[in-house]
Amino acid sequence: MTYNLESHANEKRKDPLHRRVEMTLALSADSLEELEAQLDHIIFELHRDDRADEGRIMSSVSGGYSSGHICIVDVDKEMTGEIYRKRLKEYMADKKASK
Repeated sequence: MTYNLESHANEKRKDPLHRRVEMTLALSADSLEELEAQLDHIIFELHRDDRADEGRIMSSVSGGYSSGHICIVDVDKEMTGEIYRKRLKEYMADKKASK
Protein backbone atom coordinates (compact mmCIF):
# COMPACT_ATOMS: atom_id res chain seq x y z
CA MET A 1 0.00 0.00 0.00
CA THR A 2 1.34 3.42 -0.88
CA TYR A 3 0.39 6.63 0.86
CA ASN A 4 0.69 10.03 -0.80
CA LEU A 5 1.70 12.53 1.88
CA GLU A 6 1.12 15.58 -0.33
CA SER A 7 -2.40 14.40 -1.11
CA HIS A 8 -3.04 13.83 2.59
CA ALA A 9 -1.89 17.36 3.46
CA ASN A 10 -3.95 18.93 0.69
CA GLU A 11 -7.09 17.11 1.87
CA LYS A 12 -6.55 18.29 5.46
CA ARG A 13 -5.98 21.89 4.35
CA LYS A 14 -9.30 21.97 2.46
CA ASP A 15 -10.99 22.20 5.85
CA PRO A 16 -10.94 25.91 6.74
CA LEU A 17 -10.82 25.00 10.44
CA HIS A 18 -7.49 23.24 10.43
CA ARG A 19 -4.72 24.23 12.78
CA ARG A 20 -1.18 25.23 11.87
CA VAL A 21 0.22 21.88 13.05
CA GLU A 22 -1.86 18.72 12.64
CA MET A 23 -1.01 15.11 13.36
CA THR A 24 -2.69 12.01 12.00
CA LEU A 25 -1.76 8.97 14.05
CA ALA A 26 -2.57 5.29 13.97
CA LEU A 27 -0.92 3.50 16.88
CA SER A 28 -1.44 0.06 18.33
CA ALA A 29 0.32 -1.92 21.02
CA ASP A 30 -0.01 -5.02 23.16
CA SER A 31 0.51 -3.13 26.42
CA LEU A 32 0.61 0.38 27.86
CA GLU A 33 4.40 0.11 28.13
CA GLU A 34 4.68 -0.65 24.40
CA LEU A 35 2.28 2.21 23.64
CA GLU A 36 4.45 4.56 25.67
CA ALA A 37 7.55 3.34 23.83
CA GLN A 38 5.91 4.13 20.48
CA LEU A 39 4.92 7.61 21.70
CA ASP A 40 8.49 8.20 22.87
CA HIS A 41 9.71 7.17 19.42
CA ILE A 42 7.31 9.61 17.74
CA ILE A 43 8.48 12.44 20.02
CA PHE A 44 12.09 11.56 19.18
CA GLU A 45 11.29 11.71 15.46
CA LEU A 46 9.54 15.08 15.86
CA HIS A 47 12.56 16.59 17.59
CA ARG A 48 15.00 15.04 15.13
CA ASP A 49 13.17 16.15 12.00
CA ASP A 50 13.61 19.81 11.02
CA ARG A 51 11.09 19.68 8.18
CA ALA A 52 8.30 20.87 10.48
CA ASP A 53 10.07 24.21 10.85
CA GLU A 54 10.07 24.53 7.07
CA GLY A 55 6.34 23.86 6.76
CA ARG A 56 6.83 20.44 5.24
CA ILE A 57 5.36 17.07 6.05
CA MET A 58 7.00 14.71 8.52
CA SER A 59 6.10 11.05 8.64
CA SER A 60 7.14 8.17 10.85
CA VAL A 61 6.35 4.51 10.40
CA SER A 62 7.35 1.80 12.82
CA GLY A 63 6.25 -1.77 13.27
CA GLY A 64 7.32 -4.66 15.36
CA TYR A 65 6.29 -7.72 17.26
CA SER A 66 4.26 -5.93 19.94
CA SER A 67 3.54 -2.42 18.63
CA GLY A 68 3.53 -0.13 15.63
CA HIS A 69 2.48 3.24 14.32
CA ILE A 70 1.96 5.42 11.29
CA CYS A 71 2.28 9.13 12.06
CA ILE A 72 1.97 12.11 9.73
CA VAL A 73 2.57 15.68 10.89
CA ASP A 74 1.71 18.56 8.58
CA VAL A 75 2.66 22.18 9.23
CA ASP A 76 0.73 24.86 7.33
CA LYS A 77 3.00 27.89 7.56
CA GLU A 78 0.19 30.14 6.29
CA MET A 79 -2.10 29.29 9.20
CA THR A 80 -1.92 31.33 12.39
CA GLY A 81 -3.88 31.26 15.61
CA GLU A 82 -5.48 34.55 14.60
CA ILE A 83 -6.69 33.17 11.26
CA TYR A 84 -7.99 30.02 12.94
CA ARG A 85 -9.97 31.98 15.55
CA LYS A 86 -11.41 34.26 12.85
CA ARG A 87 -12.53 31.27 10.77
CA LEU A 88 -13.94 29.55 13.86
CA LYS A 89 -15.94 32.65 14.75
CA GLU A 90 -17.30 32.85 11.18
CA TYR A 91 -18.16 29.15 11.24
CA MET A 92 -20.02 29.46 14.54
CA ALA A 93 -21.93 32.52 13.27
CA ASP A 94 -22.95 30.62 10.13
CA LYS A 95 -24.11 27.64 12.23
CA LYS A 96 -26.13 29.91 14.48
CA ALA A 97 -27.68 31.75 11.50
CA SER A 98 -28.74 28.49 9.83
CA LYS A 99 -30.75 27.31 12.89
